[in-house]
Amino acid sequence: MTTSLPMVRGRLAAALLGTVLVVSACGGSTATDAPSQAPTPAPATSAPVATPTPTASPAPTASPTPAPTEAPSASAAVDPAAGLAIASPYKLAPLDPATEAAVQGSIEQSMGAFSGVFHVGMREITKSGVLAAYVMVMLFPAGTLTDTTYKAALGGITGASGTSFKASQVAGTSVSVGTLSTVNAGIFKSGDALMMVLALAKAEVLPIAKALITAN
Repeated sequence: MTTSLPMVRGRLAAALLGTVLVVSACGGSTATDAPSQAPTPAPATSAPVATPTPTASPAPTASPTPAPTEAPSASAAVDPAAGLAIASPYKLAPLDPATEAAVQGSIEQSMGAFSGVFHVGMREITKSGVLAAYVMVMLFPAGTLTDTTYKAALGGITGASGTSFKASQVAGTSVSVGTLSTVNAGIFKSGDALMMVLALAKAEVLPIAKALITAN
C-alpha cells in the first residue's frame, strides 16, 4: 500500500496531460475573438480660402495633462476547485505542493496561450482517511461550455484515450465512465466546468461523481 500513492500520482499526471492537450486543441473555438475595428475614413480636404490678414499670435495655453491610464493587471490565479464540496463518506483535501506544482506546470506548458483562458483546479478525495481518487475541475470561459462543446471535448478525450466511455445517469447528470492512462475516469459537465474523477477503483467512480453532483 505504501507504493500506491506515487503510482496513482504518476497515472494522474499522464491522464491530466492528455486531457489538457485535448482542451488546448479545441481552445481556439471557445476563446473569444477580439472585435475588429472599423476603418477610419480619411478626413475630407477643404477648399482653398483667401489668405487672412495677419493677427497677433494668441498667448500659449497649457495643454491639459491627460489622466494616467492604469494598465490592466494580470488576472489573479483562479482555482475552480476552491468552492468545491463533496458528500459523505468522502472528503476533499488539497494536493501536496510538489504534485500541485508539477500539474500546474504541465498545464501551462501544454496549453500555451490558452493557459489564461482555461483554469484547472484539483483536489484529492479520501474515504475513511485513505486516498480514493482525484477530482479535476476545468473551468471554461463563461457560456462557452455548451452541450455541443462538452460533447466535442468528451469525443476528443475518448479518441485520445483509445477507449470507449459508457454514459450513466447519476442524480440527473450524465456521467461518462472509461479509462485514461490506466486510471478509472468519470467525466461530467457542471455549469461552465468539465469535471473529471480519477479513481483507483472503477467501483468508486460513480459513487464519487454522485457525491460531487449532489453536494454542488
